[in-house]
Amino acid sequence: MLKQMPLRLKYFFMAIFAGCLYALGFPNEFIPVLVVGPIFGLGLLFHLLDIDHSKKIRFLDRAFILLAFSLGYSSFGFYWIPHTLKEFGGLSAPWNYFLGTAFSLIIVPQYWIFLITLHWYNKRARFLRLPHPWLKHILFALILTTLEFVVPQQFPAHPGHSWMEMAPHLSLAPIGGVPLFSFMSYWLAFCVRQPLQQRQDWWGVACGLTFVFINALFPLSLQHDPNQVLKIRIVQPNIGNFMKLDSERGGRDSIEKVFASYEQLSLHDKSPVDLIIWPETAYPSTLLSGLMKKHYKLTPKLMRDIIDQTSAEMVIGGYDRNPDSPGNFMGEYNAAFHIGLDGKLKDVYRKQLLIPFGEGLPFGPLNKPLSKVLSNVSFFAAGEDFPIFNASNSFSFASIICYEALFSSFIAEYLNSNEARPDFILNLTNDSWYGDTSEPYQHLFLAKWRAVEFAIPMVRSTNTGVSSVVYADGSESVRTGVFEQNVLQVELAKSTSKKTPFQRFGLWVTWFIAIILGATIFLGTYLTRKTLAH
Repeated sequence: MLKQMPLRLKYFFMAIFAGCLYALGFPNEFIPVLVVGPIFGLGLLFHLLDIDHSKKIRFLDRAFILLAFSLGYSSFGFYWIPHTLKEFGGLSAPWNYFLGTAFSLIIVPQYWIFLITLHWYNKRARFLRLPHPWLKHILFALILTTLEFVVPQQFPAHPGHSWMEMAPHLSLAPIGGVPLFSFMSYWLAFCVRQPLQQRQDWWGVACGLTFVFINALFPLSLQHDPNQVLKIRIVQPNIGNFMKLDSERGGRDSIEKVFASYEQLSLHDKSPVDLIIWPETAYPSTLLSGLMKKHYKLTPKLMRDIIDQTSAEMVIGGYDRNPDSPGNFMGEYNAAFHIGLDGKLKDVYRKQLLIPFGEGLPFGPLNKPLSKVLSNVSFFAAGEDFPIFNASNSFSFASIICYEALFSSFIAEYLNSNEARPDFILNLTNDSWYGDTSEPYQHLFLAKWRAVEFAIPMVRSTNTGVSSVVYADGSESVRTGVFEQNVLQVELAKSTSKKTPFQRFGLWVTWFIAIILGATIFLGTYLTRKTLAH
């Protein structure tokens, strides 16, 4: 047991260091992305947690270690949260830093569930003891992968995500997606901690090296028709939070400056363009999608003028009135509007996954009375439909908003709900609330997985950056910088890809591979021992 305070302090700082190592697997302002950071960080964590129960560490001591790991991960990887709470939630110091630190309690809920599972397993070790360490490692890795896939999380950044740094050498991504890469990361993490133990899992080492070799040997390739091209103009206006909020409250000067910025950037040159894209909540006033579909004059004149001068369709982020809500509570949708060449609204997507404590609260019937007190929370209504937008040149696209791009299961549901397969996914985003931090790069880094998992390009339009096009092999177009006013012009070739195995089967692919691996290794070990016995 960890009875001595110096030993507890030692484990506390080692666990914080493990959390920092884990955070290095994602973009930050300090050093380049370290693909193996989460593997070694988790390896150290598993060593401290003593998953073999050789030291019989108490549950409270394990919880203390996991809390320290979460604190290190949150402080080093999500240091931008206090800034966001100040900008987005209106919380000043020291409360924003206090809540930012408290976020470490919920940042990795899947690991807390695993800790409880581990405690239950160790209590029944004499009945459930597995004969080989590699068999336990496969089982635990599969449990952890399943938990990270099904347990709700605020900002999911899993060990599998860090492999994106290897793109386009991610040939297994369309097959198993992030879960498959997380499964291998967990297995390798158990192997990393093994040298500190007596028995090494050489099967895990061999499978890990084979996994890397297969991804490197068969890089992803683009599946598109270069003869069919959509010319896209992505507008990044870099509207500051003060001006943005003031324009939404009706400030005349701010509205004029916002409109002038969008108009200038949308018309910045005379080159032909098929689709002009504005970012999330670009238009400051509430729109009426139902009427805009019927009467082109209800489309704001600014957009109609831009369409007339460019002969291009538009997609803009904005607020759509919820006709089912008579008041301000859930009275609007965060939406994406697709406007045709005739000025009429063609279709609209309403955001479904709302950001907790920014766009709503997770308190059910208590939300309405709380909305009268918490003025900084928007309390949007959540959409339900999964439209496929039909653009010019026979192109089609799906539209998602902000951090919906972080959830592969949501994107799979979107795509599988339609028979038609879109040529690209459009992601409208506003990361201005996070300041000059690593968050915009982390957001992009995690969202890029949707392009390789589903073999569909992703077009990202952001208010303050980073705007870019992520191709199906994980490569990118030229990207805009953060907090710069810019226009990105891209010619996007028509996609010819089909449904990927991951889109069809999701997590079941990883389960199938894990079971096949376990059965193959078990059979190989059994036959080897039988041969040596004779």
